[in-house]
Amino acid sequence: MQLSSGPDKGGSDSFQQQIFNMIQSLSGEKNLLAIPREIIRFTGDLESGAFLAQLIYWTDKGSRKDGFIYKTIKEWQDEVFISEYALRKIRKRLEGMGILETKLKKANGNPTLHYKINQKAFVDQFLRFQRKEPCIPNNQDCVSEYSLTYTTTQPTNINYNNNNGTKSDDVRTMSIKEPYTEGTISVVNYYYSTYLRYFREDHPNLKKKQVQTVMMNISDFMSENMLDEGNLEAMIDRHFERDHLTTDYNINHFATEGIMANLIFEAVM
Repeated sequence: MQLSSGPDKGGSDSFQQQIFNMIQSLSGEKNLLAIPREIIRFTGDLESGAFLAQLIYWTDKGSRKDGFIYKTIKEWQDEVFISEYALRKIRKRLEGMGILETKLKKANGNPTLHYKINQKAFVDQFLRFQRKEPCIPNNQDCVSEYSLTYTTTQPTNINYNNNNGTKSDDVRTMSIKEPYTEGTISVVNYYYSTYLRYFREDHPNLKKKQVQTVMMNISDFMSENMLDEGNLEAMIDRHFERDHLTTDYNINHFATEGIMANLIFEAVM
């Protein structure tokens, strides 16, 4: 295929249009990724902007009445050319901002992550961004990125909710005195926030000994396998993407060497 050179004359196609036509003739595809500049500025980087722009594009094209659309990680990668790790981080950030909701639902007989834009929250935050207005964390229409993050610096909460009347520690608000790294604590917090997102309820409370075992197992596993908190977050995401009918989502189950070892190969390697 020969392209014409020089400026557009006599109504002939521009060089850009010629390239687009060439791509279509060679690949059979002429789809474009339309990413408004302000969406990139709003999200802070090109990859996040591309993901959000495509999610906006697909929002009105889904068949579900509840507004959710579904795509596998492979489909997102083919569409926006973003790594699986980057997709997980982008999803986590948009969920933290309160503009994205995800649920694990069946699609074609398989558990698949579904996505839905909180349109009211997105429009509100985007307009605030354009007007350079601050996002108010306590405003229900403007959810802070940190609104789902559990603190680990407050005194321990004791709940008498065990069947045998014994005390049960709430790991999300307990003071961690053992020499665990901030990365380990962050991983545990991420697990709890992910549990909340998927099940719309808090993770069951743990006894202090269980908390110590979970922290020790995760800390040792990260150290022995030279993993960072991003790796563990990817493993947690993969864990929650499994079939909810056959998977134990209690953090005690996740924080066992066998489960974490299997998840390394599924989510990290």
